[in-house]
This record gives sequence, C-alpha cells and structure tokens, in this order.
Amino acid sequence: FLISTCPSREHDAITAAFRTHVDGFADISEMDDFAAAKSVAEVDLDILVDLAGHTMAARPGIYAHRPARTIVTHLGYHGCLGLSAVEYKLTDRIADPIDAARFQIERPFALDGCVFPLVRVAPIAADPAAVEKSALEGKFIFAAFTNVLKLSARCLAIWRRVLEALPEAVLLFSPASPAQQSGYLRCTAAAGIDSARVAFLDMPGTDPLSRSRYKRAHAVLDTFPYGGGDTTLAALDMGVPVVTLLGERHSERVGASILTHLGLTDTIAKNAHEFVAIAVKLARDATFMAQTRQRIQAALATTDVAAYTRTLEHAFAEIASRKPVDKSMT
Repeated sequence: FLISTCPSREHDAITAAFRTHVDGFADISEMDDFAAAKSVAEVDLDILVDLAGHTMAARPGIYAHRPARTIVTHLGYHGCLGLSAVEYKLTDRIADPIDAARFQIERPFALDGCVFPLVRVAPIAADPAAVEKSALEGKFIFAAFTNVLKLSARCLAIWRRVLEALPEAVLLFSPASPAQQSGYLRCTAAAGIDSARVAFLDMPGTDPLSRSRYKRAHAVLDTFPYGGGDTTLAALDMGVPVVTLLGERHSERVGASILTHLGLTDTIAKNAHEFVAIAVKLARDATFMAQTRQRIQAALATTDVAAYTRTLEHAFAEIASRKPVDKSMT
C-alpha cells in the first residue's frame, strides 16, 4: 500500500507505474497530520515504512500519532528521524557501526548486505548535455554531481589539496540549472579554488541521461560529512571510481558502505591525507586506475536486485514477528 505526501500536481509517470504494482494508493498531502494519521491507521498496516526522512515533502509529524503497529525508516535520508514513535532504521553494519544505537532514537536494524541497492540503468548513447569542451581538454576530471549544500568547508579544503597536487585536474559540477552555477563558484572561491579549475555540465532530466554525464568523468570525489548515495551508485554503475572518506556516523559512511559491499575498498580513505593520496594515485597511476575500473566491472557483474529484495523481505518479516507497539493513535 503506497501513501503519497507529495501534492498531486507532482505525481508523474513514475507515480503511475508504482500504482500498478500495489493493492492501494492514498494521497494524504492535503490533510493535516492528525487527519493523515487517522487515514493511514484505517488501512491497518503491519509496517509503515518512511522513505522521506527530513527531506522535501516529509511529514514526520504523522508518525508521532503512531498510525501503524510498527514504523521503520529506510533509504530516503542519511540519518535518523529522532522520533520515539519510529521503532527501527534499516541500515547495515558499515553504514552504522556497532555503537550507533547509543546515539540515535530509532533502533538500527542491520540488513544482511548493503542498505543501498545498486540498480543498473542503461545510459543513452548520445553525448551528455553541453559543457565547455575546451575547459576539459587534456584535463583529469573529478566529477562532483552533487547538491551545493553538501559542499562543506572541510570537504572543499581537502578537494583543494587534491587540485594543488594535480595541476591537470578540474572539478566538474552539474547543477540543476545554469542559474545555480554562481552558488558553486562562490563556495569554491571561498575555499581558495580558482574558477579556472571548475567546469559545469548541464543537468539532464532522466536517469539514462543522468548516467551519461559520467562519460565525462575520470573519477568522483565524494562529499563529507554528508556523502553521496544515488550519485555514488550512478558513478559506479558507469564504471567510474569513487573516492570517499570514512567517517563516524551514517551520513559520512554511506560511500564506504557501498564500496565495501562491492569489494572496492581501495578507494576508501580513513583520513584527509589518504583521501588526497588516493585521488592523486587514480590520476597519476594508470595501472591503479585500470585495476580499479576492472574491479568495479567485476563487482557490477555480481549485483542482484532480486537478492536485495529477498534481504529486505527477510528484514520486514523479522520486524513483523517482534512484539508490536500499541497501534492506537495518541
């Protein structure tokens, strides 16, 4: 049973496709939290799965009324909701270390594998959208197809060290619109990165086109402390190495989780020095780059969405078998 918190005007072909696979669909976007919770409770769900976290259109206030026997948060947010009404957060043993439960309200429930599914998407054959080709000619291109909000001062300071070690390298961004380029330039300039070391690629609107952007990249620099999820998976799907920095909490362990479960630990850095060294090695050591790309291709050949589905089903079955909370709304 699917429940939408997005306004109906935002429903699209993907919404319609999902609706063909379920027994029921409800749009609660126009209801207040109590009315929405009451509507959800009437469906009589064993498990209510939150997929929004604290992102756009999220409605965490609904969960405070406990509209289902058990509430679980999953995938949509690199962190916790911070609500006692939410029993579990689906995770894995890399994304959340053993002591994570001490620091969060929802109980971590570790899947037998990576919490992030790698779904293969065939890119289109066409060249990705416009970019200043002259700015990239002969350059080593580090893609950073990420929201500008993820560009923390610490992240950009370490990226600057990478660029200082590699005069031939550039950062390639792909904002949602050309109007947003100025925001990226302000952030990079504040970090001491010359605008000549920055290039932009138009952001396409579909998954296959989005994947095609990585044809222009040699490697990806992950952000921190809020790392990439979908962007990391997309880069790997296109065979592009990702350099990530292992942190202490879920939001900065996402890349390490994905790479570890694929057996690609050579590009996981434990500190800033290692992050720079790995990035430089990818750019300067052709053998290391070739071996890394070969390992990515070998890992992709073993990915199995059906197996991930079984793992998820087993987790839900285990959660459902545990004693549920009082279903009555409060």
